Amino acid sequence: NNSSDDFKSMESKCNAFYDNKSEHQLSDIAQYFIGGILEHINALTVFANITANCYRRTNLHAWSPGNVTYGKNNRTVLLRLKTDGNEGTYMEYRLPSSACNPYLVMTSVIAAGIDGIKNKIKPKYPMCEGDAFDEQFTEKYK
Repeated sequence: NNSSDDFKSMESKCNAFYDNKSEHQLSDIAQYFIGGILEHINALTVFANITANCYRRTNLHAWSPGNVTYGKNNRTVLLRLKTDGNEGTYMEYRLPSSACNPYLVMTSVIAAGIDGIKNKIKPKYPMCEGDAFDEQFTEKYK
C-alpha cells in the first residue's frame, strides 16, 4: 500500500488511517501522522497546556498523559488509537487541558501530522501495549 493510494481513498470514502493488512491495522499514512505528532510533542504541549496548572496535571499516575506514548485502546497513553475497522479507526490526542484553545490545539496537531506525512516520519517509540505508567515507559519516554 503506497502513500499516494492512501490519499486517493478520500474519493472512495475509505478511512485513510485504516489498513486491515498491517500488524496494528494502521496504514502508512496513520503511522506517519502519529510520527509527526510525537516528533513535535514539545511544541504541541504549548498549545495543549497553556498555564502552569494545566502543565502540572501532566504527571505520571494522574490519569493524564505524562510521557510520550501511543497505543491501541489504551487510556494511559498520550495518543490513544482506536482501530475498529474502516468506519472506526481514529486517534485521540489526550494531552489538552480544558483551558486550552481548541482551535489552536487542533490546528497544531493537524500541522504536526501533515509534517509527519510529508516527511514520512515513523514513530520513534514503540507502541505501548500495557500501562504507560510502567517503568519501561516512565524513564525512557519523558
